Amino acid sequence: MFKRVLIGIALAGALATPAAAQDAISDHIGLLGVGFFSSEAPVGIRYWSGPSTGFDLGFGFSSSSSNPIQENGEAGTTSLVSYAIEAGYLKVISSDSNMLTYFRPGVMFAGEQMIVPEPVSACGTPGDEQKDTETRFSVSLMLGAELFMGKFGFDNLSFGGGIGAAFTSVSPAGGGDSRSVISTVLADVSVVENAVLGFHFYF
Repeated sequence: MFKRVLIGIALAGALATPAAAQDAISDHIGLLGVGFFSSEAPVGIRYWSGPSTGFDLGFGFSSSSSNPIQENGEAGTTSLVSYAIEAGYLKVISSDSNMLTYFRPGVMFAGEQMIVPEPVSACGTPGDEQKDTETRFSVSLMLGAELFMGKFGFDNLSFGGGIGAAFTSVSPAGGGDSRSVISTVLADVSVVENAVLGFHFYF
């Protein structure tokens, strides 16, 4: 099933018709679109380099505090950081005067610090709780759409999102074997359950 999804998305990209895209993005070529596309890397930049190609770059960061238990039984204080960097290449498939669809391969690298226990010693004494990082590397293929709001009086605003499939390699915190995950991905097009919608403001 996953292979069929990837093949279908790849064929859509291969059959793209870039000449039709000029009406939708001609006023935005060379501009930076600052906005939101992915929940994991929500601070995003979109750049249309031509009538048929563009690029995405997104960042995400968060920090929190935790109180791991030390070997003496007392709780310490430490900060935990999570981050993500995501990049995508946009290839236009079709377009009309204010909306386009595109094929988007992308990659993402993310890390999340967490508290993990050290192994119990030979005498049965629990070790300290230590900070370690789980890392994830993902490769995705998506189909997306972008609706430019110029006809509605907002020349620099667009809304959009995408759906597709991703392959993710996970290296767990605290050691252990890496694992691979294949999944569908949704780039924030839900306006019913979670009230999220991708957007970009161009300048």
